Amino acid sequence: MESHSVAMPIEESGEARKSIVLLVDDQPENIDIIRSALDEHFQILVATHGVKALQVVRRVVPDIILLDIMMPVMDGYETCQRMKEDPRTAMIPVIFLTAKTEFEDEARGLALGAIDYIRKPSSPQIILARVKNIEHLLLARRALELKNHALENARLKAEEALERLAENERDLHAAMLAAERANMAKSEFLAVMSHEIRTPLNGILGMAELLMDLEMSDEYRLYVETIRRSGENLLVIINDILDFSKIEAGRLELEEIPFSLWGLLDELQFIFGQVASSKELAIRVEHDGLLPRDLIGDPVRVRQILTNLLSNALKFTEFGGVSLQAEPLKVSADHARIAFVVRDTGIGISPENFDRLFDAFSQVDSSTTRKFGGTGLGLSITNRLVQMMDGEITVRSQLGSGSTFRVEIPFKMARSSLPEREGAAPGDGVPTEIPANASILLVEDDPINLAVIKGMLQPYRVRLEAAQNGRVALGKLAKSTFDLVLMDCLMPEMDGYAACREFRAMELTSRALRTPVIALTANAMQGDREKCLAAGMDDYLSKPFKRHALVEMIALWLSQAKCQTAVVTQPVAVEPTCAREPIDREKIQELQEDLGDDFFKVFRTFQTGLPDRSARLAAAIQANDANQVHMEVHSLKSLSAQFGLVVLRELVVALDNKARSGSLEGTAELAERVLEEIRTADMAISAYLVGRS
Repeated sequence: MESHSVAMPIEESGEARKSIVLLVDDQPENIDIIRSALDEHFQILVATHGVKALQVVRRVVPDIILLDIMMPVMDGYETCQRMKEDPRTAMIPVIFLTAKTEFEDEARGLALGAIDYIRKPSSPQIILARVKNIEHLLLARRALELKNHALENARLKAEEALERLAENERDLHAAMLAAERANMAKSEFLAVMSHEIRTPLNGILGMAELLMDLEMSDEYRLYVETIRRSGENLLVIINDILDFSKIEAGRLELEEIPFSLWGLLDELQFIFGQVASSKELAIRVEHDGLLPRDLIGDPVRVRQILTNLLSNALKFTEFGGVSLQAEPLKVSADHARIAFVVRDTGIGISPENFDRLFDAFSQVDSSTTRKFGGTGLGLSITNRLVQMMDGEITVRSQLGSGSTFRVEIPFKMARSSLPEREGAAPGDGVPTEIPANASILLVEDDPINLAVIKGMLQPYRVRLEAAQNGRVALGKLAKSTFDLVLMDCLMPEMDGYAACREFRAMELTSRALRTPVIALTANAMQGDREKCLAAGMDDYLSKPFKRHALVEMIALWLSQAKCQTAVVTQPVAVEPTCAREPIDREKIQELQEDLGDDFFKVFRTFQTGLPDRSARLAAAIQANDANQVHMEVHSLKSLSAQFGLVVLRELVVALDNKARSGSLEGTAELAERVLEEIRTADMAISAYLVGRS
């Protein structure tokens, strides 16, 4: 008797299908017994011998096989072996059905791959239980396989995700490199364009300034004044773009130095008074006696903020006037919060335009761009600068009724160390501080700038000699002695940086006095000043510059050169030519007035640390470590100047100049003088403090 069944679907009416059991037996009664035991729980397929069984499994793959051993045509052993050799059926669990009792027969079946034996005769309950146990193991294996499959899929997806992430990271890294290269290219472009624009602009403004000193008709003077004003307007635009670029790159740093707020306001009154007069507008810059005279902050950026606001106010005002009111809000011994209020009677701003008033490259109405011009950067830069100073800016305005800008900025209080010039308004006259017959070497390749600088210095009767590049300049410096060098930075054959480095090396070799070198360069990007100083230059003047700025800087460095100590390259006695008193009592008195009750504590703290400073410096000198010597004397330079230790300051500067060259050769005597002067300063401080604290 044979029965063939087709496997049911995996799911039927939402329920999981029954496991398929293939029963292979040639005895009908055994088939009936086993079917009755399993039929309720399993789907049964029947084959009466091994050949039939192999035919069945080619059509339907069962889940479990019950296999009799003794059968005609093909017995159970051979049938099992054939199934285990077929990859499709190799993993199907096989349970042998047998009446054999010999262990050898059982061992043979297990060796062929069977997993269990059911001995005949056996009760239906035993058969069902044994088959169900196998089914449970089978289901567990299937569940494990599904989990493994799911895990494998998850692993593959994770690997794909990781690969995508790695690819994204590579793309991001490539984008960052491209952005960095683009940013570097932008910075280089701005630096080059700044230099290329400033160089001819210096010629334009310089020549215009020289022409203004000549006798000419009113018509020609108007032409020259127009050239000068146009050049200055172009310079404002260039400076706005550079400042905005620095702020965007986070490279704009604020200074904290003493400055005269009253002097700054007087300067603004003078400058914008002329602009207002040309437009027949009234202008007032006002403050009362309660406004602090001297503060600590960044006067250049404060001036820029107020200049932007006043320039805008005058630009957009056709009738009436403009005012700047400086008001002290909170003033203590250490801090002051100052409000600067700029009012105008101009065209005003509609409230809906307030939100984009401080946006970069934006003006409140396109028509104002055509009528009034401008980059749209002024207020954006002003807002950024105010924020950097921890201040705030607000605006009140009504279309057609003028505007009021209010800026509040916190400052530290200070006692100004700069002498005030009585009765001199900014720009009045020509400074005359340069000594007559001062010898100056001008290193400049641009003939226009050469003519401009010669013209600016012509009234001062200096002995001016020119060199077209750094190589020519070194030849002249090797043959002649100059009081000061004006050095352009970008020149053919040898630039100013390389020339200055070689010149400083020449000075060290010849034991010559250090000649001041001032960089005259059109480079005005962040880091250009530091690059000049690192090359050995003493100061930096950015083109284009006014005559008074050039003259004042030359006068300053010629004056300082008088008290300069020789650059030491061999053991030589260092004899400072300035005052020999260890302490400048006037300077220390000013510091005492500034610090009040804290003065003695600060001064004693400085004195207490002198022995340790001396020991560290001596160790660095003993180790011949020029870099460490520079590190030790760097702060001592500023502190000795701060506390009026003039002799110590002089010696420390000389030692630091040598240490920065990278060699301490020939500094033994100078180093000993520094250490000795530290001990002298220690005793002088003690003597000064006796009876005072």
